[in-house]
Amino acid sequence: MLDSWVNTQDHCTVRCDICGRENPKARYNDIVNKGHGVCGGACRSKKISVALKTPDSEARESMREGGWEPSPAQPFPGKGNPWTSACMDCGKEYPKRLSVVQVGGGGCRNCLEMEVDPTEAEELMLAHDHEPIGPYPGSSQAPWPAWCLRCRAHGLTKITTTYFSRIKYRGHQRWVCRNEKISEALRYTNAEAKAIMATFGYTPQEDYPGSVELPWQCVHERAEGAVCARSVRPTLHNILAGQGGCSTCAQRGPDYAAPGYLYLITRNDTGKIGIGGALVNPGNDRLRTHARGGWNLLARWNFESLLEAHSVEQATKDWLRDQGINWVREEVMPYGGHTETFSLTEISMSTVQDFVRTRLSRDPG
Repeated sequence: MLDSWVNTQDHCTVRCDICGRENPKARYNDIVNKGHGVCGGACRSKKISVALKTPDSEARESMREGGWEPSPAQPFPGKGNPWTSACMDCGKEYPKRLSVVQVGGGGCRNCLEMEVDPTEAEELMLAHDHEPIGPYPGSSQAPWPAWCLRCRAHGLTKITTTYFSRIKYRGHQRWVCRNEKISEALRYTNAEAKAIMATFGYTPQEDYPGSVELPWQCVHERAEGAVCARSVRPTLHNILAGQGGCSTCAQRGPDYAAPGYLYLITRNDTGKIGIGGALVNPGNDRLRTHARGGWNLLARWNFESLLEAHSVEQATKDWLRDQGINWVREEVMPYGGHTETFSLTEISMSTVQDFVRTRLSRDPG
């Protein structure tokens, strides 16, 4: 203090012991009672930090307790600053912070087998079809651009920005290529697919089409010990899902072995012709239902089984489509049945009836 105070609120000139700067407006009340200090800002913060700073010897002892030997050539830089230290187990040096070590977060990456060798990292990237662009970024969590080798094999040039940690634990990281490889690994061979179909009683008549979703021409040999021998086109997906592939032997739906009939119906006000098959069931007559909707019966053929009627129905539909006549749009038939209904603008009723009569070699009845 260079002057004397008269009271606690008067200004007095004082000199800072830290920086030597004089403060002519210092007040006793601010310095002593409130603890503001002689200088504001940097000097005050520095004084506080000096008071709180951990001695070098004490800091080194704390690091040793956490399993690290600080470098003798580097003095203690402060709790929050990196301090070159060697692991006391493996001797590997890393920059460690005392503040992290004191709370138990100073694990050794080498001892935890988290240390990544750049050469090994590049080899692993190549093994998973990634060609690195540039050296290892220094962290498994840092982005590492690479060429996709799977795309290159197909004449494409694609760059992926991936992370080594994901490559290491998850494999290839370009999802389009990865899904393709997964599908290839899960795809059945011709022999495997045929063996599965044989297990469920189906004998393939051609090689596996390459997808579980594609129809496969087969002969249904048996169902619960009975011989079927019907030609069917199930998908391997439905067979594996337990849905079956033979309508004759199906547990649900219409009884194809029961008597049935094939019918042709027309509706003059719309110029349409319908074709279908139904069971002989007086209690639920399909034709009576159509009649309520304004349809008129053109012809009917009776069969000993609904399966026979169904086969002729499918053959007639196929023939109509081969003539370039497709079924009507779904919105035209709001109550269903559009796949059984065809327009009469390009074909006559008599032509359709003659086709069925010729195929069956008999008149309706």
